[in-house]
Amino acid sequence: MSDAARDRLVAHVRDVQARWRQLVTDVGEDRMEQPGAMGDWTFKDVASHLTGWRRRTILRLTAAGRGEPEPPNPWPADLGDLQAVSRVLAALRESARAEAPARVA
Repeated sequence: MSDAARDRLVAHVRDVQARWRQLVTDVGEDRMEQPGAMGDWTFKDVASHLTGWRRRTILRLTAAGRGEPEPPNPWPADLGDLQAVSRVLAALRESARAEAPARVA
C-alpha cells in the first residue's frame, strides 16, 4: 500500500471514529439505554453490536498484516464460531451493558 493510500485510509478511519463519537454525544447518556428504532435494542446495544464486530475485524486484519495466526474471537470460546451467531450477539450485547456509555463507540 502506498503512503498516500495509507494516509487516506487512516484519515477515513479517524473520520468514522469522530462521527461515532459525535453520534454518542448527540444521543446522550440519558437516552443511551432507551429502546428505540430497533425494537427492544437500545442505542447502546446497537452501537456495541456494530463496534464488537468491527473490533473482531480489526484484530483479524492486524494479525494478517503481521503474518500472525488469526486471533481468537473476542467472545467466550464456548460460543464457538459464527455458527452460534445468535449466542454471540447476545454475549456482545450483554458485555456492552457493563460498558460506560462513552465506550460504545
